[in-house]
Amino acid sequence: MTTPERPRPPADSDLAASTKDQVCPDNDGKIRMHRDDEQNSTPLLPVRTALVLLLAVLAGGVAGLLTVFARHSPYEAALVGLATTAAAIKFFHWLIF
Repeated sequence: MTTPERPRPPADSDLAASTKDQVCPDNDGKIRMHRDDEQNSTPLLPVRTALVLLLAVLAGGVAGLLTVFARHSPYEAALVGLATTAAAIKFFHWLIF
């Protein structure tokens, strides 16, 4: 009875040339893919910017919902929500250092 051969990891030439992927065996023998630039990557948005945008969108959504609940048309609510979002971006940019 023969033992099945362990699948060999793909050679570097088998990987796509446009990426920086490498095959790295872990301690448990499993093969996982990772990218070289993962350790040196920066976030897409800084935390401050994400927080300002999140709070502004929440404020605009609340203002729009309150406008709808006040029995105004959805078009007016959308305009109020967008205007509130724009004003909130300016306000939270000033408020959060």
